[in-house]
Amino acid sequence: MATSMFESILGTVTPEMTQSLGARLGESPSAVQHGLSSATAATLSGLARNTSDPGFIDRLMQVVNRAGSQNVAGNVASAISAGPSGAAGELGNRLSSLVFGTQQGQIGNLVAQHSGMSSSAGSGILKMAGALVLGHFV
Repeated sequence: MATSMFESILGTVTPEMTQSLGARLGESPSAVQHGLSSATAATLSGLARNTSDPGFIDRLMQVVNRAGSQNVAGNVASAISAGPSGAAGELGNRLSSLVFGTQQGQIGNLVAQHSGMSSSAGSGILKMAGALVLGHFV
């Protein structure tokens, strides 16, 4: 049983999902797993950092409600398989943009560097981590 939200979120990711996403991004499954771990930690940290802003909470709830209406939680495997260009990736991008603002690109680059992948893959992984986090909340 997961002992933290972080572990619970990453526990939904199967080896098949990391392999599929890795193939889509041109990266190894181990780099994808490492990237998802880093990006999920960054996203959760960013959420916690912004919770004192009532406007942030309102915008966050709009993204969460949209994720609920698209059943992100029930379709985690297909969302990951569709990759960053799919509907879940778009929702993940909305969450990342909300959480990181103008630093979103820098965070994606840091995830890429830390995980040993291309910067475009790091950006995609950040979107997918956002989708995983949203899936946990809906």
